[in-house]
Amino acid sequence: MQNDTPLAPRAAGKQSKLEGGNVNLQGIDWIQIIVLIALGLTVAFLCGVFRRKSIRVSQRHLADPRTPIELLIPAFAGFCASLFVPAVYFGIVVGQVHRQPNSHQTVCMFAISAGAGLLVIQSMNLAQRTNLLRGSQLRSGLLVGLLGALAVIPLVVAATVVVQEIMRRSGAAAPQEHQLLIVFQQPSVLDRFLVILSAVILAPMFEELTFRAHLQSAIRKATSMPWLSVLIASALFALAHSIWWMMPPLFVLAIGLGYVYERSRNIWATILMHSLFNAFSLAVEYISMKHH
Repeated sequence: MQNDTPLAPRAAGKQSKLEGGNVNLQGIDWIQIIVLIALGLTVAFLCGVFRRKSIRVSQRHLADPRTPIELLIPAFAGFCASLFVPAVYFGIVVGQVHRQPNSHQTVCMFAISAGAGLLVIQSMNLAQRTNLLRGSQLRSGLLVGLLGALAVIPLVVAATVVVQEIMRRSGAAAPQEHQLLIVFQQPSVLDRFLVILSAVILAPMFEELTFRAHLQSAIRKATSMPWLSVLIASALFALAHSIWWMMPPLFVLAIGLGYVYERSRNIWATILMHSLFNAFSLAVEYISMKHH
């Protein structure tokens, strides 16, 4: 899924971008990586993540009454819309399939893709008389999402550093940078606004509805195994991204997102976690730009 966030980091030589920001790998030792991991795990421990059966919620307490098939249909429709609508835009605006879009066209395609997918999946939810984006859950979701972000972001940063260090030491090619980060480096204020809109609002809402609220819930109802549903949905989330080296860090992120949703049944919590992670990526990119 080319429209997917989180944003991809990139390494060059002995430098690495942690989801958007420059980090000199020579200045990062394993002590710092251990500190990041310890920080994330400490927050998780204080939130009760390691309690036995912390997400073993009975079937009758699941928030969504729909069957697995009824859950998968909106997710599939939203996924198709996220691919088809930007393809139409590309054909109309760019005009030639073999041409490469410019920066503005690229960010417009990302925004249109996430927006179309979100519109279709939410419309089908409402048609099925189910509204997962209930305002009544927003306040509690903000607190849960903030705590989840404090736990998962350090772990994903640590995973990113480890992967890029392994690549550097093995002589692998420098990681590819996410297209939205490339556009964000351009001077256009409008394009930067569209990047923020796509990465911080539209994509987190669309992806969390797709992978957590629908796909993970469908697997959970079909198997009655919460951790299996988290692992499968997380693996598919990581595989859906087109840059292979991102998959381990994104799998770590998705595990955190899946756990929080399975435990809280509040989609606003995972949307906020996802949004904060992408906002962190853009903030680090912006700081990097200011120093170079």
